[in-house]
Amino acid sequence: MPPYAFFHKQFMPLSEAKIGILTHALHYGTACFD
Repeated sequence: MPPYAFFHKQFMPLSEAKIGILTHALHYGTACFD
């Protein structure tokens, strides 16, 4: 069974959950919290 992610209000295989290269969280780390 492949790993799943909750992305855009639905569950999907992790391999299909993609974000754009210009996403704010990717550039500035705003999605990384403890």
